[in-house]
Amino acid sequence: MLWKQSVEQYGQVIGTDDPNLAPFRDHGGKVIIYHGLADQLISAEGSIQYYQRVQQQMGGVKKTAQFARLFLVPGVDHGFRGAGATPTGVFEAIVRWVEEGKAPEKLMSEVRDAKGNSFGRDRYFPIRRGGEIPRQRKCQ
Repeated sequence: MLWKQSVEQYGQVIGTDDPNLAPFRDHGGKVIIYHGLADQLISAEGSIQYYQRVQQQMGGVKKTAQFARLFLVPGVDHGFRGAGATPTGVFEAIVRWVEEGKAPEKLMSEVRDAKGNSFGRDRYFPIRRGGEIPRQRKCQ
C-alpha cells in the first residue's frame, strides 16, 4: 500500500520509466544512456527494456537513434568499476552531438587499476552502441 501511494504521489516528479520522450526530443534534447553489464544494484535488463519501450513509443529504431543512444558496458558495475573498461568522454560526446550534429556511434573507454590509475593511452577501447537490441532467448 505504501509503495503504491508513493508511486502515485511522486511518480510525476521522479518517475524515470515513461518511454514518451517526445517533449524532450521536440525541444532538441539528446540523451546518451549507458549501463554497466556487471551492475550489481540495477539490472541492465531494465535499461534495455526501457530503451525498447522508447523505440516503440518514438517511432522505431532509426527515429529513436536521432535523439537517444544506448551503450552497454561490459565488465563494469554500478559505479563503473570492475574488470571492464570505464566509459570516458561521455560529456564531450553529447556536446558534439548537440552542437555539431555528430551522433556517437561508440564511446571510448579506458582500463584503470584498483587505485584508479590509467594503464595508459594504449588501453582505450570503443564501446559500440546497440541499434536494435536483440531479443533474449528463452531457456527451455
